[in-house]
Amino acid sequence: MKYFLVIFLLLIQTGLSVSQTDTIVIPESNILDLESLITEALITNPEIQSMQYDWNMIIAKVPQSGTLPNPMLEYMHDEFPGLQFGEQMYSRIKLSQMFDYPTKLSTERSLAELQAEHSHHGHLEKINSVIANVKSAYFELWYVQQAIFLMN
Repeated sequence: MKYFLVIFLLLIQTGLSVSQTDTIVIPESNILDLESLITEALITNPEIQSMQYDWNMIIAKVPQSGTLPNPMLEYMHDEFPGLQFGEQMYSRIKLSQMFDYPTKLSTERSLAELQAEHSHHGHLEKINSVIANVKSAYFELWYVQQAIFLMN
C-alpha cells in the first residue's frame, strides 16, 4: 500500500509539472510577423529611400569626376556708338578649354569613388537603424500584450 501511495503521488507531481509552462505565449497573428514588418519597413521607409537616391546620385557622378571641364564658347561684341552691328572687327568668338594638373583628374575620380563608398555605408547604417527601431517597437508591443494578458 505504501508503494502504491508513493507511486500515485509521483505520478500526480509529474503530471502537474508537465502541464505547467515557463512562459505565457499569446499566439501571434500573421499581420504582426516580425519578418514581414521588417520587409515592409525596408521597402516603404522614406529615410531609406532618400539615402538610396543620394547613393545613386553620387554613383552617377563618379564617371564625370575624372574628366576635363566642359569647353566654353563665348560670343563677345564691343558696341560703340555710331558703329554697325555686323562689322567684323568689333565681334569676337572665343573658345576656351581648362586643363587641370595631370594628377588632379585621377585624384578627383578616386575621391568620388570614396565618397560613393561612404554614401553606401551611410545607406547600410540607415537600414540597420530602421531594423533596430522596428525590432524595438515589436518587442514593446509584445511586452504590452503579455502584461495585458497577465492582468486579466
